[in-house]
Amino acid sequence: MIQKTYPEIQTKLQTSMQLIYIAAPYRAETTYQISNNIHEASLMAQYYWLRGFAVICPQLNTAHFDGLIPDATFLAATMLMLSKCSHIALHPNWSFSPGCMEEYLYAIENNIMIHYTDMFRVYNKLGLRMGDI
Repeated sequence: MIQKTYPEIQTKLQTSMQLIYIAAPYRAETTYQISNNIHEASLMAQYYWLRGFAVICPQLNTAHFDGLIPDATFLAATMLMLSKCSHIALHPNWSFSPGCMEEYLYAIENNIMIHYTDMFRVYNKLGLRMGDI
C-alpha cells in the first residue's frame, strides 16, 4: 500500500472535507448516564466520518474530565471549536441539553449548517441495531 504524502492529504482537505461539530448531551446525574452520552456521541462521530466529514466530538475530547478544570472553561473551549466548523450535527435529545441549546443558537446566529441526526440511520450505517449496545 502506498501512503499518501502530506501535500496530497492537504489537497484533499482543502477541496472536499468540511468540519462538523457533534452537539450531543454530556452531563447527567450518574457516571453511567455520562458514559452513555459519550457513547452516543461517539457513534454520531463515526457516522459523520463515514459520510466524509472531519469531525470534532467534544464529548470524546474531554470524556470523564469532570472536575479537572471549571466547567465554564470546557464550555468556552467547545464554543471555540464550534466557531471553526461549517456544520453542526445535533443529537436527537439536543433540546433537553442547555449546552446543546447554546451550540444550536450559536449555529443559527453564525450560519452554520445544521444536521438533525437520526440515530436509527446512525446505527444502520454502522451495522448496528438499536438494542445491540
